Amino acid sequence: MALKNDRYTYRVTWSEDDSEYVGLCAEFPSLSWLAKTPGVALKGIRKLVEDVVKDMHNAGESVPEPIACRHYSGKFIRTGSSTSSSKTCNPSSGVWSQSESSCQFKVKSIKLFT
Repeated sequence: MALKNDRYTYRVTWSEDDSEYVGLCAEFPSLSWLAKTPGVALKGIRKLVEDVVKDMHNAGESVPEPIACRHYSGKFIRTGSSTSSSKTCNPSSGVWSQSESSCQFKVKSIKLFT
């Protein structure tokens, strides 16, 4: 039986290396489940996550919050700048602004996950 109110993020994809479908959970990147069909892979990873969550609860460990339940400000922070000031991006306009100057430039795309 799967978790009640399961809100974790799942994905099923084909694995060339294993010649099977692999079920994955974004909140538990170290877990996976191999199966011959996509449906069985999804069912397997959901059951595995359920077991891990139960074990974590029993051990008093904190359980990862589902991505769907996280709250975000809607702002992107640019890092790796040569200046010490922070930069933020207005998501509606896509313009970065720097608090210490009037430096602005358009952002064509932002990669959130690698």
